[in-house]
Amino acid sequence: AQAILSQGSSVEAARPPRLPTHEVTMTGRRIFLVGGHITPFIGKGSKNFIWKKHPDFGKKTNPTLKDYISDSIRGALASTGASAAHVDRVFVGNFAGELFNQQGHLGAAVAAADQGLMYKPSMRVEGACASGGLAVAAAVLAVKGGDDCVLAVGAEMQSAASAREGGTFLARAADFERQAGIDDFTFPCLFARRTKAYLSKYPHASLGDLGLVSAKAYGNGNLNPLAHMHSAKVSPEYASVASEKNPNFLSNQEFSSYLRVTDCSQVSDGGAACVIASEEGLQKLGARPESCVEVVATDDGVGDLWSDPPDLTEMTTIKTVVRRMMAKHGIQLSDIGVAELHDCFSIAELLTYEALGL
Repeated sequence: AQAILSQGSSVEAARPPRLPTHEVTMTGRRIFLVGGHITPFIGKGSKNFIWKKHPDFGKKTNPTLKDYISDSIRGALASTGASAAHVDRVFVGNFAGELFNQQGHLGAAVAAADQGLMYKPSMRVEGACASGGLAVAAAVLAVKGGDDCVLAVGAEMQSAASAREGGTFLARAADFERQAGIDDFTFPCLFARRTKAYLSKYPHASLGDLGLVSAKAYGNGNLNPLAHMHSAKVSPEYASVASEKNPNFLSNQEFSSYLRVTDCSQVSDGGAACVIASEEGLQKLGARPESCVEVVATDDGVGDLWSDPPDLTEMTTIKTVVRRMMAKHGIQLSDIGVAELHDCFSIAELLTYEALGL
């Protein structure tokens, strides 16, 4: 689990009052998110994804992992007014490039974006679904430790594998030997297992409630022109029941009825990058603190890969890490105006709400 708390400095009218700086800064150094860049995210179902029935099939190809890393870095530098010369260090978040793209060693993949990044300290960060977030957290810690301007980038290109093969690749984030056999689609089944446990523990809850979560997520995607499923319309009624177009696709019969296609996030290709800086770094960039987002706190922690969680109806690691971070920095839940969380499956989002205390 990984958590980052920030406070904006430019648009404050709709937000809670700004927290006193002396209570929330990180050991003497104020740290800022200067800005960044997000590429369009594409995959099956996106009008921009090139596949055999696309009119540009054979004429154009989809971006590669190298393209996503390079485009993200160039965009982040351009949007913040930074140059490669300003960058003290780079962190690259990626889960399984060796499997999906036959490419590892991604710390050395950044110079293709700008030759000014040659010979800079740069390393790849891997933490399954948290890889990109951990790259940002590592950048914050680097600035806390003395760097003035650090670049964090995350990219995935997973459409190179079939859904079934990709599901096996993603299962490497589980205890593969013990858990991969639960279904060809390991993680969907592991979360269907959580859904079954949740509905058993709380009889007033229903699969219809999870359908509302899915419909809300698709609705947010409709508002974001960079989203993979920007054009997909999913109603609460459609997401709440299994159907021919929204099937229960797991082969494990014990858990199949607890997961539909709309309960699952998409396999998307894309990238993002951001610039993290100290106050001294802002001066070098010619940026002002009030035009940036101040990073108040970060924290992360892990559970035990080799055993099941103590309670399938709780995200115990998230609960522990977030509450530890908030307690350490004197932050109350009422201080938080917006919470962005990991929603790989509808049940994951619901359980994370509860772990946060929402």
